[in-house]
Amino acid sequence: MGPDRACAEWVIRCGGSIRWSRSDELSKEFKSICNKIPGKDYLTAIEATDACVNANGMKHLQNVGKLEYLKFDRCFELNNKALQYLSIAKDSLKQVEIYSCLFSDAGLLHLKDLRKLRILKMGDLPNAVNIDETIEELKSCLPNCDVTYKKYENTLTRPTWMEQIFGRKT
Repeated sequence: MGPDRACAEWVIRCGGSIRWSRSDELSKEFKSICNKIPGKDYLTAIEATDACVNANGMKHLQNVGKLEYLKFDRCFELNNKALQYLSIAKDSLKQVEIYSCLFSDAGLLHLKDLRKLRILKMGDLPNAVNIDETIEELKSCLPNCDVTYKKYENTLTRPTWMEQIFGRKT
């Protein structure tokens, strides 16, 4: 089980959720890791919402060969280097979602390496100051991928990252 188990433990320890190949549900519990059968159970999804994942931890993706889905939502410890590490999973990732994180345009452009990507959803990325140009470049480099960016203009719909951190309107 090696790399899949190590990656799953890291994600759960950081407050994220995982899904295994023979399961339909995400889990935040360490017990979901127990009794997995090597060669039959693979880590297929990571959802890091309000999790303390960071770029150095992304090295845990090494040799996780069946990871298809990854979501970062309000992961404020991630930096551009984290997206560079995603190339480790370039042969399996099919869907990536990134919301309310601090990635810049340069960081987002690392996603160009994910050639198997079919869905890329993003939103509320305050450090991506040229997001329209970045989206166009990603669409150009990933022609088989549906790239979308949701601009949250109504703070009642979704608070800004500053509101989420400090609990007040900016």
